Amino acid sequence: MPTAKPPELARIQEWFLEKVVAPHEAGPSDRPPVPSPDAADRVILPSRTLAPGERLDVYTRMYFIRLYDCLLEDYPVVHHLIGDAGFEKLARGYLTRFPSRTYTLNHLGADLPRYLDDERVRIPRRALCRDVARIERAMSEVFDAKATPVIARDELPEIAPEAWPAVRLRPIGPFQLISANHRANHIVTAVRQEKPLPALGRKSTWVVCWRKGHTVWRMDLTKPSHAALAALAAGGTVGEALLAAGNVFKGSPESLATQVFRWFDEWISEGFFQAIEL
Repeated sequence: MPTAKPPELARIQEWFLEKVVAPHEAGPSDRPPVPSPDAADRVILPSRTLAPGERLDVYTRMYFIRLYDCLLEDYPVVHHLIGDAGFEKLARGYLTRFPSRTYTLNHLGADLPRYLDDERVRIPRRALCRDVARIERAMSEVFDAKATPVIARDELPEIAPEAWPAVRLRPIGPFQLISANHRANHIVTAVRQEKPLPALGRKSTWVVCWRKGHTVWRMDLTKPSHAALAALAAGGTVGEALLAAGNVFKGSPESLATQVFRWFDEWISEGFFQAIEL
């Protein structure tokens, strides 16, 4: 039978946790208040070179560095855009609002795009960083998403042409669509390939991110093709997807029909769909 921790030890452990974590969080803690002792020199012995408080500070700094490294691993392109000082400021601000609350750090940065939506966040190129963070977050989530079956071209059922408008194409699990106000996908590619950055000014762009096998891929979309895929991803029929594309397509119906055939041929080839529902 396991033995309970001595009350004094439990109090000290709670106090130590609070001292290490609290400097990186804002607002009231969700941990219970910790009774005395509340001073480092009453709990920690000095070392040959460090006072008790200084020894405690080592752990406090290392805690932040660990969280910082996790964010850096998920958002290297955001870091590239704003540099070390800017990314540290971003990390500290983000962690005060979205502190770690689970046993795993895999999802620590999940809310960074949402955090960057807030105009009160003062970092260089905030809106650009938000769009880049959306791409980087999508890549992480697609990589971790559960694999689902993929419909290959030779597995397509025989469907009469007049029946296609009522068909539903269900996207695979590792699949996300992103719309951005900057060339975020081109920026991510340039940084990852160590190439010069494209123009950083505002420009509406659309991207699909998916996993094929064990590799995450990204593809730029046009506004109409994004509208069609978004309609399918929302559970719409092929007819509804074509209507969504037509609403934003600038060209003749004949030209749209040509584009649609090319889109669907590419999407099937890339394995975007897991099921066809008649």
